[in-house]
Amino acid sequence: ENDILTISGVSGTAYMSGYLADENYFANCGGSSSSTTTINYDSLANIISMDSTFLANIGDGSGGCDYNFPDGKNGNAITIGINSSQTYQVPAGERLYILHKNNAFTLYVNGNPITDGTNLSMPLIANENDILTISGVSGTAYMSGISTNILNVNPLTIGINSSQSYQVPSGERLYIQHKNNGFTLYINGNPVTDGTNFSMPLIANENDILTISGVSGTAYMSGYLADENYFANCGGGGGVNSSSNPSIIDTVYSGYFGYSGSNTLITIDTISIPYIEGRDLFLTSNNLMAFYGGGAYLKIVDDNGIDVSAKVIGSKDIACTNCAAGSPLISINEIAASNVNNTVSAIVRPYNINTNYLHMFFVVSGSGQFIVSGTLNYQY
Repeated sequence: ENDILTISGVSGTAYMSGYLADENYFANCGGSSSSTTTINYDSLANIISMDSTFLANIGDGSGGCDYNFPDGKNGNAITIGINSSQTYQVPAGERLYILHKNNAFTLYVNGNPITDGTNLSMPLIANENDILTISGVSGTAYMSGISTNILNVNPLTIGINSSQSYQVPSGERLYIQHKNNGFTLYINGNPVTDGTNFSMPLIANENDILTISGVSGTAYMSGYLADENYFANCGGGGGVNSSSNPSIIDTVYSGYFGYSGSNTLITIDTISIPYIEGRDLFLTSNNLMAFYGGGAYLKIVDDNGIDVSAKVIGSKDIACTNCAAGSPLISINEIAASNVNNTVSAIVRPYNINTNYLHMFFVVSGSGQFIVSGTLNYQY
């Protein structure tokens, strides 16, 4: 905010396009949205991403699911000027993501040449205390990007020559984002690229061996090491869960379950899905009903039948005249039946629990000649 943009090198008016966003828009790698009661999982994800209390209590420290921004996208915008007599050192406790450079100068990280191009197809990541220098340009060269907090990846620069290879450490994966020359890079003896620009990182597994050819001297690459399970919650899974109408969509558990009956006979579905730490459970319904003294509310328990700890965000709208709209949901048992049609949208994130499965069902109660019915859609 408050940065001032000016131009040179053109007569008349120069135009740029982009977008403005709240300075916390990417605080959890997501956008901003107002609360909604439509059955829309994307909108729900946006709602939860902007709830600071929710994030403060359940943030798991991971940077999300973007190979290019493993520390997340929330940071302070920064512009750096470097010349032959002025270097830049990344402050302690911070990590620098360089997104643009204004010239084809050679950029060095700790004395190692990383890139001499102008266009960066991916961010160039520098760790705390790394020193940036340049060559190949007179005057001051500029770079821009973001400065973020440090999470659990290890940015590094690798130098390889004809007599020196590099082996990925055990338990980690290497994500290569930049290489400084058109040399051929081999992984386990297999040539994988001879270009300089990647559209996505080149990934090497633990114990893979990197070698090169086609260049004299030492060739440099930059990227980061991460635990081999760092992106484990960005997809994957498997198996089939039991439900009234199960389906697997892109390895995500989804379906619906419900309850129905009266004081004489009640049918209740129980759904069991594998617990995956850090994954959100999306819940929606527009027909949780209970009449004539009946009631029903959602219950989620662990393998021992104990209520799970969870953070909940969402809302419930009652479809009747002069009813208050958009009542907030902050606990699991508030996902409950009403004597009129209601629309429920919620995100539930269980945490600090030791279980293999989450078991979901409705608790039904009532007196007299009550009637209950309803279904709840889920995606996990």
